[in-house]
Amino acid sequence: MFKDKTLLITGGTGTFGNAVLKRFLKTDIREIRVLSRDEKKQEDMRLGYNDPKLRFYIGDVREYDSVAVAMSGVDYVFHAAALKQVPSCEFYPLEAVRTNTLAGPGSDAAVVRVKGTRKALAMAVDGNGRYCWLDPFEGARLAVAEACRNVAASGAVPIGATNCLNFGNPERPEIMGQLVRAIAGIGDACRALGVPITGGNVSLYNETDGKAIYPTPVIGVVGLLDDATRALTQFFREEGDAVYLLGTTGEDLGGSEMLKVVHGRVAGRPPRLDLEAEKRLHAFMAQAAAEGLLRSAHDVSEGGVAVALAECGMTADGPGLGGRFDLGDLLRADVALFSETPSRMVVSAPDGAALEQAARRAGVPGRALGVVQGDRLELVRQRQAVLDLPLSRLHRAWMSLETGLEGRT
Repeated sequence: MFKDKTLLITGGTGTFGNAVLKRFLKTDIREIRVLSRDEKKQEDMRLGYNDPKLRFYIGDVREYDSVAVAMSGVDYVFHAAALKQVPSCEFYPLEAVRTNTLAGPGSDAAVVRVKGTRKALAMAVDGNGRYCWLDPFEGARLAVAEACRNVAASGAVPIGATNCLNFGNPERPEIMGQLVRAIAGIGDACRALGVPITGGNVSLYNETDGKAIYPTPVIGVVGLLDDATRALTQFFREEGDAVYLLGTTGEDLGGSEMLKVVHGRVAGRPPRLDLEAEKRLHAFMAQAAAEGLLRSAHDVSEGGVAVALAECGMTADGPGLGGRFDLGDLLRADVALFSETPSRMVVSAPDGAALEQAARRAGVPGRALGVVQGDRLELVRQRQAVLDLPLSRLHRAWMSLETGLEGRT
């Protein structure tokens, strides 16, 4: 993947940055550039590695001029603490779990076979600090629901959860209030969804110059698949499959990715979670997967349907299959594309009619979006395309910050 490429790592002088560098230096990459503000640490790294592949730049990732200089001729840009865009197998070999991995990096949940049985375990981790900052109780409920939904997207039934509660200084009343409300939200969602908390930990006093991090409960969920051969991934797999959006879309832009990225704001009310609808969706996903009604499934979360459909067309190895998808005419364009209403799933099915009947019986609303076809993503509203791009271009943007830093879409 990185042969003869030039990589820029921002914030790369810390512990994680060093670990990443060691991995990359063992590859046939052409050059690694490190951009950070810490000149002393850079000099220590220069002397410690003594590798001609390494080049160092002093600057701040938040300053355009610093990044522009370091960016010249770069193929990939990563932040050392945000490497989710890089397939995990580049850093942790899948063969470490031998032949038991059924769903690896890039999908909603990792799925691992339980050796000696027909069963498999699905695992996912989720959390959204923006939601919790706006409403700790609702944000925590949403974190539980999304972690469970990601497990359900694999076809598994969520059976247990753990947590890490990341907050500021609890000696301050407002921080303690966030912590108390978040714990109450986690409990409410776990009881409703039948997912017990088996353990957890806390990380408190996370502050800089008296300013706390966003209250961020991170939820890990494990689920059980009775038949490992029925495990699902998020990627479209067969041309001609029918694509559906399960669940109902509301005007839920408060605390959304779109509001933060486009308008630079963290404001509004986060989506309100209907736990009964969420529970019905989980049960239906397990049933539909077990009956072979689904070919793929991906939950709708940050970025809304537009981002979910794009991610369905991008595998861990590169761009995959796309399609032409009609988002309907009843909602505003921003809502149809980017609303983050929970309890929704994008699924593909070999037999759309059979899926529709099963969803109706289960009380899960849904609507057809289109069919899997080609190598482009086209989103249509009121019979006009609001987005039409090749998946190869979307995948390049997804894998690197380069296009964003240069102001291209």
